[in-house]
Amino acid sequence: MPSPTVTALCAAFTLGACAPAAARRVVDSHVHLASLSRFAYAGDWVHTSHSLADFVDDSGAGGGGCSGLGDVAKVVFVQASVVTNASVGEVAFYAAAGREASVGAVPGAPEVGAIVAYVPLEAGRAAAEHYLDAMAPAADGLLRGVRRILELTPPSGEGGPCWFTEPAHEAKFLEGLQVLAERGLHFELLTRNSSQFDCAASLMEKAPQGLRVILDHIGAPDMNNPAEFRTWGAFLRRLRAALPTLYVKVSGVPERAVGKENPWNAWTFQQVRPYIDEALDVFGWGRVVYGGNWFVVANYASYKGWTGALAKALALRNATAGQLDALMWDNAHAMYRL
Repeated sequence: MPSPTVTALCAAFTLGACAPAAARRVVDSHVHLASLSRFAYAGDWVHTSHSLADFVDDSGAGGGGCSGLGDVAKVVFVQASVVTNASVGEVAFYAAAGREASVGAVPGAPEVGAIVAYVPLEAGRAAAEHYLDAMAPAADGLLRGVRRILELTPPSGEGGPCWFTEPAHEAKFLEGLQVLAERGLHFELLTRNSSQFDCAASLMEKAPQGLRVILDHIGAPDMNNPAEFRTWGAFLRRLRAALPTLYVKVSGVPERAVGKENPWNAWTFQQVRPYIDEALDVFGWGRVVYGGNWFVVANYASYKGWTGALAKALALRNATAGQLDALMWDNAHAMYRL
């Protein structure tokens, strides 16, 4: 029988709706904001500006609505693919949003607990130090880590999907990771597709000792390609073996289920449940953190639909109150030093 601590959460589950919120505080470890009037963005996924007030409205943070698993009381802001020369400005933008939240300028806004910035780690030690030195005074003490997405091509446009392990880039990338380790900052790892699983694992096997790593979006599997499931699972296990203290972020799930070709919200609980279960099975309750991936999730599904699906998956696992607290609060506090 599902645990009574979460059965109520999924009783009203539908895709695009959510169950009654629990009396539980939640850390959302993956939130993006965007300002098209301030910054240029790489890629094709930032189409409009997104504010902290917008997040409150969509997520039900602060008790203003149903978030599926509880009230979002703290958030971690993660870089939103600004162009490189805007990365310091993005940190300042996030810190300013944190100050607004702290003085109640955005009704219902959660506390901003941490910032994860963009740094071009492949540029080596001197560049990493330059960016981090510039970010420090802008971050209001909130800078905790760096995400450099492993895009399918390097900035130069020359190289394959595993460019970061090619001779022209790998040594410099490892220098950048070494700077993070020396400064007590973690690295957030995100691949773009399965062609990068082996080389991303290889890079992490060479990572400097003491570097803390979070795997974003449960490793970014293609949930429209079930034949890839086993390859993705092997990727998770290889990373866990290489990095015993690795955390995995249970996030980005509807996005990987809908994909680029399908209509908005074209995903099912049955489609995503095996991936949630596999991530929890591989890493256990002590190494998982929850992430909503707002505003990106809204391009594919709804925030509340995602939290409702996760609540249902946890109920079917018979998750205990302690396990829920680990996933939704305790582990993020430890990893992000909130």
